[in-house]
Amino acid sequence: MADTRLKDSLIGDPKMENLTDAEWRVWTLGYVYANKHLTNGHIPARALRYLHPDGEKPVAVERLLALRLWTHHRDGGWEIVDFLDTQSSAKQVTDYLEGNRRRVKEWRERQADNPSPNALPNASRRQGKARSGPAVVEGLDSGSEVGPRSVREQDAAWGRFHAADQESA
Repeated sequence: MADTRLKDSLIGDPKMENLTDAEWRVWTLGYVYANKHLTNGHIPARALRYLHPDGEKPVAVERLLALRLWTHHRDGGWEIVDFLDTQSSAKQVTDYLEGNRRRVKEWRERQADNPSPNALPNASRRQGKARSGPAVVEGLDSGSEVGPRSVREQDAAWGRFHAADQESA
């Protein structure tokens, strides 16, 4: 997937200033179509219906041809003039994506071999077994109470828990 770039020199360009909204939209979405489908600026005739929400706009295409923004292609479609001057080629995009896939795969392999120093020991092998020590701290999670506790009750429970923890140390 490539992004579509438009030159800032389009602002004030006499060719572009005189385009109608439909012509501008067809021209711009032609770039988007060519980038999405990695066609290096080629617009097949069957794709014209995607370049404007109202469907095919042959008058807009004729105007783009007259202004030399597009040219005819031998298959009946069109070529965007100077497309590769501002856009990445299909090869550049596919090379980038393949390189990115390779880099991510290598990174993931390194992460599997070198776990983070913050990772839990044996985290991938944990099966939910009971931990050693008291299962329930009195007042903290008795299981008999339903509903939220007041802040004071929570603080008292945590205080008892930490006091018991310090005594055992």
